[in-house]
Amino acid sequence: MLLDGRGNAVAQGSATAQGAWMTTEFVPFSAVLRFESPQPGRGRLILEQDDPGERREPGDALVVPVVFK
Repeated sequence: MLLDGRGNAVAQGSATAQGAWMTTEFVPFSAVLRFESPQPGRGRLILEQDDPGERREPGDALVVPVVFK
């Protein structure tokens, strides 16, 4: 999910693993987010791990700072 500086969702989508995903290691992935750039400033890209299994435990997340120009 891509958020602007106020925490509003700018874009949301899913990523596709580019290899074997049944591992505890990081795997390469691909995703495309299309959006109209919000006001200039800081935002966040949040990458969340999804557990497609039956356990449905909350996945880990990586938060990447972004700058909108």
